Amino acid sequence: MIIGDNVEIEFRPDAEIAKFEDSGINILVEFWMGGIDDGEHRVGGDLLLMIWQALKANDIVIPFLQRVVKVTSDSVARIGNLKVGTEKAD
Repeated sequence: MIIGDNVEIEFRPDAEIAKFEDSGINILVEFWMGGIDDGEHRVGGDLLLMIWQALKANDIVIPFLQRVVKVTSDSVARIGNLKVGTEKAD
């Protein structure tokens, strides 16, 4: 990726944070390229790798959201009393 003051402003790469999610950040990335190559030299994968390396180099970790479900004996008893097609226990 070519960057620097000698690159015209419309050709410089740009990134903006679009949204913070529960287990990630949506980033809009804009860059200019002379041609598209979906083969061995594809740009998308290289760009994602550069972003990943920048996050790691700056000790930025995005935790994966985990939820804990606690099952108690009372809830098991209520579930056992459910009838098919209903939402409430007897």
